[in-house]
Amino acid sequence: YNTRPALRKGETIPCPNGDCILFEKRLGDEQVLVAANVRPDAIRPALPESWQGRTVTDLMTGERLTLEPTLALDAYAYRIFQ
Repeated sequence: YNTRPALRKGETIPCPNGDCILFEKRLGDEQVLVAANVRPDAIRPALPESWQGRTVTDLMTGERLTLEPTLALDAYAYRIFQ
């Protein structure tokens, strides 16, 4: 995931969410969504509408999945999608 230009050099677009750190990185046509749970409990934050229903790749695992309106995050977990 650290080879992605959008993650290293892209514009950061915050996605306000009181439950977690959630932001998008963009560079040209490349878009990456980062979600991080900094709390000691599991949470299920709402994702930005533009990402809901989108088929993405989890950049940590390589898994392909379609994002739901919310994302399950274990305590102190993070996910990076493209």
